[in-house]
Amino acid sequence: MIADRAHSLFLDGRINDPEFRNLMAIMEQEYPSFSPGRFLWQEYAEATLRIPTLLDSLPLAFLNDTDQKVIIEISAVVARVSEERAALMFVDNAARKILGQRYFAGDSLDESMKKFAKDVMAAIETTYREEAEIAKNKTGQQFPSSATAFDRIEKLIRQQCASDKRR
Repeated sequence: MIADRAHSLFLDGRINDPEFRNLMAIMEQEYPSFSPGRFLWQEYAEATLRIPTLLDSLPLAFLNDTDQKVIIEISAVVARVSEERAALMFVDNAARKILGQRYFAGDSLDESMKKFAKDVMAAIETTYREEAEIAKNKTGQQFPSSATAFDRIEKLIRQQCASDKRR
């Protein structure tokens, strides 16, 4: 009965439901060798593997077309395809836009993605600081224009994701 209810919740997509988590805990603690429970644990592990996870984020301040301050947050998100393969995406969550992505595979998958994300985020910060300095010198504005600076950052991300895809 526990396994049936947990399986029903799983198939209904309610893996974050406290009832589901409680039933899974009971099965693991009291019935660890119960085959349907073990099967459900495998299915659950595969399902949660594919849930995108935030690796890093970087909020940046810009001026929009009406010179109002806007914050654009660039996030590095991991979307696993399998245990051996994943996509690292750089996204603007508010705009629901993928700015660039790269697939990774192999034994050092997590380390490779973390290093690449760190390098790209550092390049974004450097580009942002350059654009902020240009804005300050040219217009006296505290923040760069989203029209020009963000476009430059987006191009940088696409270039970084396209270069040396042998990771």
